[in-house]
Amino acid sequence: VMYRPIVIPPKPWTGINNGGYWSDSLKKPLIRNNPKVSNRTHGPAVMPKVYEAVNKVQATPFKINKFVLNVAQALADTDICFPEFFEELPERPHNERTKNLYATIEECMNTLGITQELRKEKGSSFRDWYREYLDSITDGELLKAKHLYEETRFKIVQYAKWRTEMTSKKSKNRVIKAALDTAEEYKEYPEIYLPHNYDWRARMYPICASGVTTQGVCLQKALIKFNKGKALIESEYPEEALEWLKVHLANSYGLDKASWFDRIEWVDQNKELIQSIAKNPLDNVDLWKSTDDPWLFLAACEQMQKVYENGLFASVDIPIPQDGTCNGAQHYSAMTRDLTGAFSVNVAPNGTQGLQERLDALRENRQCPI
Repeated sequence: VMYRPIVIPPKPWTGINNGGYWSDSLKKPLIRNNPKVSNRTHGPAVMPKVYEAVNKVQATPFKINKFVLNVAQALADTDICFPEFFEELPERPHNERTKNLYATIEECMNTLGITQELRKEKGSSFRDWYREYLDSITDGELLKAKHLYEETRFKIVQYAKWRTEMTSKKSKNRVIKAALDTAEEYKEYPEIYLPHNYDWRARMYPICASGVTTQGVCLQKALIKFNKGKALIESEYPEEALEWLKVHLANSYGLDKASWFDRIEWVDQNKELIQSIAKNPLDNVDLWKSTDDPWLFLAACEQMQKVYENGLFASVDIPIPQDGTCNGAQHYSAMTRDLTGAFSVNVAPNGTQGLQERLDALRENRQCPI
């Protein structure tokens, strides 16, 4: 079963097996892969806030970002390749069947007199003996068998690497194709929804992991946006709302390790670059294809162009992701009330990126910023 977005609000979760998709044929449990879950331990009476949270998240209406979709479709049939888009499949290193290669290996081993009985006899010292034995072979039929054995082993290793790379790239290409196909199918719907559930750690995920999703690869996330935007001027703090958009734009470009103010300054200093990409993304692919998150960067450039045209009256409708700084250390510093740790990992404001900068400062015997 391929789980897809739906065009009506999802069924609210009211029990561990009752929620998400409306159809019984698409029913999934609230908690994934945990046979110990029961209504007594994870039911709505036990975890009311958990049910409330997942129901609010999955009731969020999205729609397809046609700006990103149009650019992606235009590039899909070109030779332009960059991260998280269609990748060129590697050529097979040789045409010999692996079955024949392994048969050749067995023949060489028999010629060299290396048997399973000998392996058992040598035990843990077999590897050292084996290397010394091969090094001692210098002529005759044994030398031919040794060379053939090494050549065949090399081919098998090459083939194994090719299979691994081929599998990985085919998988990525399937994800991208599914994302483009799903976006094309749903692009005219005014609202789409992503039913959610939890894993055993209580982390929330969309059930429809293929196609478009908020937690997939870069293109999958960039292909969706909120069904309705909100003008920056309508925010309680419009200027701060604009800063969040700028920081997201800089993060997707690759400046997520820079300080907050450096990221904002980078956006202010690169207005011409951002406008060029927003207005002519296909003619300026080289300007954005090598960024950290190219499709998210492209979507953010389009939003920033609205700001250039309309100021704080611009309506922003893309999700602005947030991430923690060393999440484990954040929890530890909060639980132990460790002020030094809190400053280091942005639990307390420090004006810097956080722990890594402080560690670098300590290594260089500099004053740590607080």
